[in-house]
Amino acid sequence: MKWEKEFSTLRAEILGHLDDPRLTLSRVALHPLADDSCFTDVALRIYEFQKRHNSFYRRYVELTGTPKPQSWREIPAVWTNAFKRARVATFPKGRTIACFRTSGTTEGEGGVHEFCDLELYRRAALSFFRTALLPDDVRQKMLFLSPPPADAPHSSLIFMFESVRKAFGATGSRYFFRNDALDTNALCRSLSNACRTGEPLFLLGTAFAFAYLLQDLDKRQLRFQLPPGSRIMETGGFKGRVKEIPRDEFYFQLQHALGIPRSHIVNEYGMTELSSQFYDCGLALTLAGRRIPASAMSVKVCPPWTRVLIVDPETGREVQVGAQGLIRIYDLANLGSVVAIQTEDIGVRRRDGFEILGRAPLAPPRGCSLDAERLILGESSHETIAIRKSRSRTS
Repeated sequence: MKWEKEFSTLRAEILGHLDDPRLTLSRVALHPLADDSCFTDVALRIYEFQKRHNSFYRRYVELTGTPKPQSWREIPAVWTNAFKRARVATFPKGRTIACFRTSGTTEGEGGVHEFCDLELYRRAALSFFRTALLPDDVRQKMLFLSPPPADAPHSSLIFMFESVRKAFGATGSRYFFRNDALDTNALCRSLSNACRTGEPLFLLGTAFAFAYLLQDLDKRQLRFQLPPGSRIMETGGFKGRVKEIPRDEFYFQLQHALGIPRSHIVNEYGMTELSSQFYDCGLALTLAGRRIPASAMSVKVCPPWTRVLIVDPETGREVQVGAQGLIRIYDLANLGSVVAIQTEDIGVRRRDGFEILGRAPLAPPRGCSLDAERLILGESSHETIAIRKSRSRTS
């Protein structure tokens, strides 16, 4: 089949760009795809492939009247809502091997991202996870504040978690959900044991799950001083009936309760409609010996196989450095769907990356933390905690 031959050729080329064990934040500019002409060449070929074989995208481009793009910046971006309304795929339905689903909105409507191959997703996830979160090349025990893969087969976040557990997790890495709830008793035992043995831990989960843990520790009047080298990856925002906690306050509480310094708390930004993730730069730069202010730690850097534009919602043009706008993402690993995604998230353009501010007004609530809220507290709870300016993954 013609689509399959083209897909395989592009897939092999992109995989060749993903496998670079030397990739560090300081070396991102040396990656071949960091060069805009190289990135444009690959992106435009993916665009033409997707327009030929993705019937939805072809109609979308025709309706928008977009002229033939000459740069990656000119490739028309599809809103994330499209994944709720249409099948956004470049391959026949019968070749689907996995579906990642977004959480339903308040009306119960979710989106679907289909895959005929998960190797691009897996390799993209592992490559930049190592760069941003394990630049010291350590193998740590990973504690996941989330359901295991068997309980969340359609979650892109859980697929990523399981991929990094297998690739980088030390013996004893495990998930801490039991009967659809966070098992804080088992988690506290693991935290206590680490404090006793001096073994650093890596805690990963949604912001909501961490907020729930903080509440539990406060009720128990417990605090931990986890061993040096321990770190946190948190993701996901909070929607609906909430009281807000500023992100700085949330991180202060994590430091106070777990003894992990601010430099070792990293926010991840990703979504079901993408195949790549973005991370705060603080941990990697700190471990590289760079001294950066706390205010700069939340700047996110882009994997070289991606680009991010912060655009004016009225004109669609990129804003100036320091200005706010909607986040538009170009992801070469998104070969099976669309390379350009227009999000409903607000960000700030920075000289070396971008920051997340939150969800655009009136944007529908969704995300993995919405799922976590339902699992932990139930649909009727009014005790949800929100972390202001910490929206990240929507999976």
